Amino acid sequence: MFPNIDLKLFLLVIFGLFGFLFWIYFNRKQDNKLALQICSFSMFLAVILILWRVFQLNLDFGLVLTVGTLFAGLSWILGVFMAFSSLDEVLDNIPGSDKVIKKMRMNSSILYRTKDLEEPEKEAEIDKYVLKSFNSLKEESRSYFWILLVITCIRSFAYEPYQIPSSSMYPGLQVGDFVLVNKYAYGLRLPGTTKLISRPKEPARGDVAVFYPPHTLCESKPEDARPDLLSLPAMEVRVFLGRFKSLQKEYCSGLGLKYIKRVVGIPGDKVEIKGYEIFINDEKLNQIVLEKNNEETFYSEKNDETEYVIRTTGISEYQNYTWVIPKDRYLAIGDNRDNSLDSKDWGYFSKENLIGKGEYIWLHWESFTSLPTFQRNKKIQ
Repeated sequence: MFPNIDLKLFLLVIFGLFGFLFWIYFNRKQDNKLALQICSFSMFLAVILILWRVFQLNLDFGLVLTVGTLFAGLSWILGVFMAFSSLDEVLDNIPGSDKVIKKMRMNSSILYRTKDLEEPEKEAEIDKYVLKSFNSLKEESRSYFWILLVITCIRSFAYEPYQIPSSSMYPGLQVGDFVLVNKYAYGLRLPGTTKLISRPKEPARGDVAVFYPPHTLCESKPEDARPDLLSLPAMEVRVFLGRFKSLQKEYCSGLGLKYIKRVVGIPGDKVEIKGYEIFINDEKLNQIVLEKNNEETFYSEKNDETEYVIRTTGISEYQNYTWVIPKDRYLAIGDNRDNSLDSKDWGYFSKENLIGKGEYIWLHWESFTSLPTFQRNKKIQ
């Protein structure tokens, strides 16, 4: 019925929700501490397993944060409601003047500052009850809500961390680099999605962009990656279709996978690649050899005002490509020209699938067997 829902993740979420509901039930009863502890542990275990499954599926962590923030907010509201209803039950059973009780009902600060109550015995009675019922749910949920909300806002509207998973952008970006991605560089988007909520801004040639390439989205069609497919020679169409379908079968997921590449061409550009030489609108990009040996060559390449270093190994020396980039599409290529899965393989990426612009390396941590280091901290060229 819901083919895109992962069964293991769904069952873990259900397990966690049941633990939460039983925790509320036993918290209210306050007559079975062991059951309460079991429920608390089951919720903790569910959260750990859900996060583990999220990383396994490579899901967007921004979406997970958004859901967590909403859940914490709902739990806070539930805690306030339950505390108020429980307080009414207590007040109904406390002997005392109607005037004092009425004042206590109207005073919402009773849930926060019981010291403001007029009669000490009522203060002690209510304080005891609130502490042993839903005050903990309200207070803890409120704390988590604000923490998650701040993290979600920073991650969604300011900067998002991204770990470099491959050597496709070597030497500028290396495996284990942690990059800060500017989320407002190309327009603000709804948390956990690519839906724009502000005026869009166009990527520039030479930008290091983070995006969802078409072959990682299961619902994408070859025409999404190459809108100009019908205008290509028949042989080129057959080659592209076979390659795209093979890549999509291997890499696609419900939410897509994030790639980071260099934007080489923008809408309207004519881009030609002849070996390692790149021509944009018939003008060759300036390339200067920095270092050369029997295995590899490093060049300084300049695209518009952006200058960066690329690496070649001679594998693609005789390959030729030509593109005329359609509207709302971009051509992206890795700086490690012979070891990059990029637009040469899967076509263009769409403006609607942009995530942000890679700007800074803030940490390098290659693996769990090595120590993190800040020696590579720098602005991305």
